[in-house]
Parts: sequence; structure tokens; C-alpha cells
Amino acid sequence: MAGPKSTGVDEAMVNRIKGVLMESKDELYKVHVDKPSASSLGGSDTASRLEKLMNRATDRINSTLSETNEALVNFVDGLDAAVRAVKDADADSAAALKKLDTAADLISKPFFENLTKDDRLNLPDLPLPFFPISGETLEEIASRSEYGQNREG
Repeated sequence: MAGPKSTGVDEAMVNRIKGVLMESKDELYKVHVDKPSASSLGGSDTASRLEKLMNRATDRINSTLSETNEALVNFVDGLDAAVRAVKDADADSAAALKKLDTAADLISKPFFENLTKDDRLNLPDLPLPFFPISGETLEEIASRSEYGQNREG
């Protein structure tokens, strides 16, 4: 979908990135630090303080791993949302470009051809607010230009 005139996404590359992130998430999910058992450090006051510090550190390590895991999942979800947004922008841009092409086609034609484009015969002889020439005059202009008689005499 990518190209010089597209904001398209290289979905193969995005999918590879998502795969790496999900594999990393799975590997990270397997990591867990266990708290030391109460008696493994001894029974002294220093061992008790050390146990409390190790328990706090273990809790922080495990919560960090869990939050990192969650962040990886959120990042993958964000990538999916970004890909959808770019695709929607491409579709909106394509519709806008089509409108621009239509406008360019109309602009490239003489003004009076655009006014008589609907092929109505015998335009009413009502002055239009933006072009105060009668329908008869418009038909005369169109007729002369069609046959190359746009000069009098």
C-alpha cells in the first residue's frame, strides 16, 4: 500500500514489530522474582530488616515486570489503531482527491460550458444573480464557440 503518493503503511513491517513485541511480552511474563522465605536470612534483627527490604524490592521488580508487560500490549494496540487511522486517512484523501479532480476538470472548461453542462434546451430568460446574462445569450455564446464563430464580422 505504500508508494510515493500514499501515506500507506508497510503492514508486513508493522506485523513483524508486533510479533517481536508480543514475543517479548510472553518472555517477560515468564519472569517472576520470588520473595525469600522468612528463615532463609537468619533470625537476627539485621536479617529481619534485610528480609523486609528484599520483599519490598521483589514487589517492585514484579510490579515493574507486570506494568512493562501491560505497556507492551498497549503499544501493540496503539500500533493497530495507528494503522487503522492511516488507512482511514488514505481513504478520505482518495475521496478528496477525486473531488479535486472533478473540480479541476470543471475549471479547465470555459465558464459557459459549465453553466450549460446539464444540456437543458431553451434556458429560461431569467438573469442569474452570479451571471446576469439571459439564457438566450448563453446559448448563442455556446453555439458560436462550438462552431468556431466566437468572433463577430
